[in-house]
Amino acid sequence: MPFSDTFPWLSDLAENLHTLTPGAGPSTLRFDGPAGELGIAPLICYEGCKAAVARRQAGEDTDVLVNMSHDAWFGDTIFPHQFLMVVAPRATEHGVSVVRIANTGISAVIEPTGRVRTQSELFEQIVLVEDVPVQRRATVYSRAGNLFAWACMAVSLTVAALRFRQRRSGEGR
Repeated sequence: MPFSDTFPWLSDLAENLHTLTPGAGPSTLRFDGPAGELGIAPLICYEGCKAAVARRQAGEDTDVLVNMSHDAWFGDTIFPHQFLMVVAPRATEHGVSVVRIANTGISAVIEPTGRVRTQSELFEQIVLVEDVPVQRRATVYSRAGNLFAWACMAVSLTVAALRFRQRRSGEGR
């Protein structure tokens, strides 16, 4: 239970949860199938929305990301549609397909390009049978993360600082 050391009474609210401990960390599940060995990295619920979490979870041996979610609390709103739109970029970031499984939300198969190949409707009871494109295509983001974005920001700030300094030194004359 988070913060149970600071707030001991929290443990009383969720009986038996104090015995849970975190696992060893991210891991890709390996399966042998008709097409050979397949590496699946799970993203549970909101983890599919977080690029950094997906990057930690998806290793070099990941062929498919699988996002499982219980979206009932969204109800009949725009949020399940937005959730699908926010999860789709994980495919292009890592160059792998994403299979989204939502019991009341929108289930979908997303290609490595980010295109939604097929999807269910909201609250639709359906079994989607779809060929999932499997390819391992390491991307700059999967290897370096936000390093490129940070480098661009550093260059931009440096150029801005130099221009500011140049403009200020020109005013003093």
